[in-house]
Amino acid sequence: MFHALCSLVSPELSIVQILPQADKVMLVARTKSAVSFCPCCGCRTGRVHSHYVRRLTDLPWQERIVEIRLNARRFRCANSQCPRQIFTERLPETARPKARRTSRLRDRQLAIGFAVGGEPGARLSHRLGMPTSGDTLLRMIRAAEFKPLEPPRVIGIDDWAWRKGQRYGTIICDLERNRVIDLLPNRNANAVASWLGCARCVLVDPFRDYLEKRWEEGERRGQQLWTEIKRRGFEGSKTIISRWTAARKQRSSTAASNVRWRPPSRRNCARLLSKEPRSLDQQTERFRWRCMRGRPAC
Repeated sequence: MFHALCSLVSPELSIVQILPQADKVMLVARTKSAVSFCPCCGCRTGRVHSHYVRRLTDLPWQERIVEIRLNARRFRCANSQCPRQIFTERLPETARPKARRTSRLRDRQLAIGFAVGGEPGARLSHRLGMPTSGDTLLRMIRAAEFKPLEPPRVIGIDDWAWRKGQRYGTIICDLERNRVIDLLPNRNANAVASWLGCARCVLVDPFRDYLEKRWEEGERRGQQLWTEIKRRGFEGSKTIISRWTAARKQRSSTAASNVRWRPPSRRNCARLLSKEPRSLDQQTERFRWRCMRGRPAC
């Protein structure tokens, strides 16, 4: 039994004593390394400040709960300039700082929580010898760290029922990675088009500075811009760049048309006199005020 349990423990720890009890197995352990590294400055030190007992719950063994009583140490930092003079030793392969369960137990319980939820996950964990509460599983799910999603290249779009026969939404999936990307509250074409516009922005963002630079240099052809950024790692289609150039041309024409204000025609002048001044822009309101004073603008 001793050798079987020793093979299950992290390579950072060594078993000192086994204390079997009625419903669980208690392991007294200590760290193998004689030195540690400061988490603040990274300085290596072997100067022990004090000891304390740290309790960690581990994966079950033979349907019995396993608890590790670790004789942990506090160290003094060898760097006199470090603001953190005393720190506790880190065990990255065993458990996170201040955690009360090992990393591998946390991963198993987190997988159960994602699969079946809080209270059902708590009941399943109890049957598997990893007792925890539903609230703890929900806290673990909220605190879970996710890798940033890569921009999808092949997506699938379909409708699905929030409530069958009454309310439907749109589900968008990444067909290459076989995962759900987003859920839209309705199944309107405008909502999907807006989502696709945001997705295109995500693809173009890393190359936006280069595109703006080439645009200022006078390049207006979408085909040429797409060829250039494709050599730089762009994975989108030509349609995305064509729409970007069309939107860029529209912004340029809008900015150019707003440079010089044109006075309205006689018919529009009569309409301006009956409108609320607050609904007009600054230049039109000034023109209306001059018309009211009998001094029309030149």
